Amino acid sequence: MLTLFDGEIEVHYGFANIGSCDPASGGAPRGGPPDWHTSVHGQSNGILGGAVPGWLLLLMGLHTGTAPLRVQWSDTEPPPPGDEFQDVVEASFTPASADLRVWTFQDVYPVLLPLVADLRVRYSISGMDRGREANVREPEEPVVEQGLLHLWPAPSAPDAVLRSGSVTGRGWHEQVPRVPAE
Repeated sequence: MLTLFDGEIEVHYGFANIGSCDPASGGAPRGGPPDWHTSVHGQSNGILGGAVPGWLLLLMGLHTGTAPLRVQWSDTEPPPPGDEFQDVVEASFTPASADLRVWTFQDVYPVLLPLVADLRVRYSISGMDRGREANVREPEEPVVEQGLLHLWPAPSAPDAVLRSGSVTGRGWHEQVPRVPAE
């Protein structure tokens, strides 16, 4: 397993986006991120938006402040996450390039993929309810919430909720705009 990013990100409005870098814009994501409704439309889960090609949206319980995030790469599906993660979801993702950015409103964090391919993404998060309750976290305060993002090559497949242990996560899943029945 290869760690691509391991640090604290500055969360604003409870979200982070991941998209390909546009070198002409000094590293900002290409085209700007889609909103939450567009990112999760038609999915089962509401905390890892993968409905827009080339973009991922991650939700946290924390409204504003810093939260640890680790991004890891595996050549094959990683083992299931530990029990410390209350919420675990998966989605498919096809990046536009290997040069990605985690973008959180005004802050940008680089992530360089070892391979550009169809990927599966597993987002495991602990402490969504604590994050929502805290609302704001300063860097010097104790960690209340943290995320782990695994990426690996895999054919495209529907998103999935693997574990839903927080009230906050379940609330987001229930709000997902569903595709109308045909």
